[in-house]
Formats: sequence, C-alpha cells, structure tokens
Amino acid sequence: MASDNGASGKLMRIGDLARRAGTTMRTIRYYEQRGLIEPTTRTKGGFRLYQEQELRKLHLIRSLQLLDMPLAQVKAF
Repeated sequence: MASDNGASGKLMRIGDLARRAGTTMRTIRYYEQRGLIEPTTRTKGGFRLYQEQELRKLHLIRSLQLLDMPLAQVKAF
C-alpha cells in the first residue's frame, strides 16, 4: 500500500507519521509500547498504518512533555 498524506481518513506509514510529527520512528514505536498511540492496522507485509488522529495525539504528547509532564500522566490524560 502506498503512503499518502494521512488526510480524509487515509492511512500513512510510520515514516510518514514520524516526519509529519517531527519525531523519529523509534519514538513512535516507544509510544506504542507505552500505550500512548497505536496503529490503525498493518499491511500484509507488517507495515504499521496510522490515521490522522494519531498525528494529533503525537502533537499533544509533545506539547505536554514540553510542560514537563511525565508519560504516565500523559497516558492518563
């Protein structure tokens, strides 16, 4: 499946999400492990696919971390 811009309910791959969020794929995987975000689905090849909602979550996480909020509190928020 080709990646796209994530608009209109379309899906984006982890690399596209990382680029648009201004973070790394490693950080996104870490947030997944902590239960902060999750892929919408995976391709047959195992690629993670995300909706625009996860990008908004990443922006919120980043904003809350700038306020020195620990990830455990971010998750509860």
